[in-house]
Amino acid sequence: MKKQPLILTLMVVLFINAVATPILSYRFIQITRELNRLKSQYNAVNGNTQLLQQMLSESIEYSKKNPALDPVLERIGVKAKPTTPVTTTKPTLK
Repeated sequence: MKKQPLILTLMVVLFINAVATPILSYRFIQITRELNRLKSQYNAVNGNTQLLQQMLSESIEYSKKNPALDPVLERIGVKAKPTTPVTTTKPTLK
């Protein structure tokens, strides 16, 4: 019986394929599970961000009616501190 290189090559490729397929399939399942977990975390963070933005905009609107809230909003950086304009008076020449 002659050794046929094509058959030997095909058998090696088949063996490599038989070993690699379950390994790659398992890894694919792990990555898919992690992706689903990260998607749910992303959705939760996104929902919290939207809720926080809505609450901050309502706080800014409320601070227009109740200025006592302004120091709190200024401290967390939501509202800019009011700046007092510097007035320079020039002496009048007589």
